[in-house]
Amino acid sequence: MSFILEDNENEAKKFFISSWAWKMILKMLSSIEKFDKEKIKKLDIIGESIDERESKDFGIYLSSRFLEKMKQDDRITGDLKITSGKDDGTFHLPGSKNYNKNFTIDYKLLTDFCVFALNAKGFTVY
Repeated sequence: MSFILEDNENEAKKFFISSWAWKMILKMLSSIEKFDKEKIKKLDIIGESIDERESKDFGIYLSSRFLEKMKQDDRITGDLKITSGKDDGTFHLPGSKNYNKNFTIDYKLLTDFCVFALNAKGFTVY
């Protein structure tokens, strides 16, 4: 399953993201005190929107809190730790100690999302 984030002013500007990666971005945003956790939780629902200011804030804060600490080959795991270790593709069952390893986002995808968020006039989740 995946999500499409569509710019609120230009439906031709879209960002495609897997549900695994989108959940990571939402988890990262939830870890930043500036953002309303209930609002972030709602972004996992199709049809939810954010405005231009929120979109820009997402890009700014994710860049400063995560991207600036990463190298190009790094990724962030579900426990919000930065690692250079490769994802071995193993699926870990819910409740297992390694479950967080199922969720990951790499430097390039996070960079691409931040660029989209910084340039969007807000977006709607589909």
